[in-house]
Amino acid sequence: MNKENMELFDQAVDQYGLRARWRDGLFLTTDAERDANEKKMYAEAMGRFESMLASPKSKGSPGYLKWALETSLGIKASRATYRVALNGRSSW
Repeated sequence: MNKENMELFDQAVDQYGLRARWRDGLFLTTDAERDANEKKMYAEAMGRFESMLASPKSKGSPGYLKWALETSLGIKASRATYRVALNGRSSW
């Protein structure tokens, strides 16, 4: 992976505060456990990002890079649909 993509990845991690989220866990009590979880989650996200960029579908386009970044970090906004049933009840 080139340096620019690595910098974009790190900027997104910092922008969305993912390191703090990765350190926070229900059953993590010590700082060593929190550090280990943060490193594990970072490595997993980086691995997903690298594999997406190594795909033959990746042609270096900015749109694909943005998609890979958002998907690998789990920060992509999803669409929500809102429906109203015939009986007037709403559901998601």
